[in-house]
Amino acid sequence: MRDEAAPSLRRRLVLLALNGVAFQLLYGACSAAAARAGVARDVATAWDAHVPFLPWMLLPYMSSAPLLASAFLLVPDAQGLRALSQRLLLATALGTLVFALFPLRFAWPRPAVDAGLPAALAALLGRVDAPYNQLPSLHVAYCVIVWPALSARLRSTPARAALAAGLALVAASTLFTWQHHLADLPAGALLGALAWRAVPARRDEPAVALHYAVLALAAATLGLTALPLVPALWLAACCAAVALAYARGDAGFLHKRGGRFPAWVRLLYGPYLLGYLATWHLVRWRERNRPALEPFCEGVWVGRRLAAHEVGALPADAAVIDLASELSEAPALRARPGAAFALFDLLQAPTARLARILDAIDAQRALGRPVYVHCAMGYRRSREVVRAWRARHEQP
Repeated sequence: MRDEAAPSLRRRLVLLALNGVAFQLLYGACSAAAARAGVARDVATAWDAHVPFLPWMLLPYMSSAPLLASAFLLVPDAQGLRALSQRLLLATALGTLVFALFPLRFAWPRPAVDAGLPAALAALLGRVDAPYNQLPSLHVAYCVIVWPALSARLRSTPARAALAAGLALVAASTLFTWQHHLADLPAGALLGALAWRAVPARRDEPAVALHYAVLALAAATLGLTALPLVPALWLAACCAAVALAYARGDAGFLHKRGGRFPAWVRLLYGPYLLGYLATWHLVRWRERNRPALEPFCEGVWVGRRLAAHEVGALPADAAVIDLASELSEAPALRARPGAAFALFDLLQAPTARLARILDAIDAQRALGRPVYVHCAMGYRRSREVVRAWRARHEQP
C-alpha cells in the first residue's frame, strides 16, 4: 500500500541532512582535488566573453541552498519526499563523478564587489565555492528536480509562475555571477532530467538498487579525489554489482551453497559481506540480553543467524531453513536437514519463492522435525515467512 501520509519533520530533516552531507563530501573532495592539481582547462566559448557580470545576481545564486532546504520541508507527501531526496542524491553522485573525471575551472577571475549586500555575498561565495566543478551545473540540475517536487503542491497559476521564475533566476544566476559557462547549463539540465527520469515518482518498495548505485558512484568519486584509489574502486565495483543484482531481481547473486560462498564471491562482494557481518555482530551485542532464537509456534522456531555457541539452544533434531543470503551458515548447522533460500533483504519475497519456502517447512514438519527459520538479523525475512506459514495453516 502506498504511503500518502505527510512525512514527519524528523524524516524531512534526516533526508535533508543526508543530501547535505553527500553534497559537501563529494563536491568538496572534487574541488579540493582540482585545486591541488592546479586545473586550468575550461569550456568557455566566444559567446561566454559577452556574458556580463551582474553583482545583484549573487542573491538568487546564494539563495539556492535555502530553496533546496525549503523543498524538503514543503513537499506534501512521503512519496514526493522520497523521490526528491533520491533524485538529488543521484544528481549529486553523477555530477561529482563527472567533476572528478573531467575537472574544469572557470576561465577568468570574477570582478571585485565592494559595496553593500553583493559584497558580503561575494565574500561568502569566495569562502565556500572555488572556481571548479563546472560542467554540469548542479544548481541547474537541482532546479530541474525541485520544480516537479514543489509545483505539484501549488494550485494557483500565479504561484506556479512565481516558482518557475524563481528557479529560472537561480539557474541564470550561475552565468551572471561568473560561476559557470554557457555549456554547463544544458549539461546541468540534462543531468536533472536524467535523475528525474531514473527515479519514479511513486514506488511501493525501497529503492535498494538506486542506493547501492549512488554508493558506487560516490566511492568512485572519492577514489579519484580523496581516498586510496584501489580500495575505493573495489568498494565501487562491489556496490555496482549489488545494485545490478537488485535491479535484475537476482536474489541468488551471492551463489551461497552449502552455507558458504565461493572464493570469487568473497573477493568481489567482500565489502558487502563484511558490512553484513559487522552489522550481525552489532545486533548480537545490542541484543546480548535477549535470546538469539525463540519459539514461534509448536515445532517452529525463528531468529537470526546463530553463532557457534548458540547452536545448542536448538533442538538436536531441528531442521534449518536458512534465509540469510548474506552470511555464511554456522558450521554446526551446515549438515542439518533443511534448505537455503535466497531472499533480498528489505524487499518482499516473490509469491512463488515464498510458496517454495513454506513447502519446505511443511516437508520437514511432516517428517516430525522441529524447524528453525532464520535470516541474517532475525528482524524481517524470517518473521514474515513464519507468519505466512501460520496464515497458510489457519485458512479455513
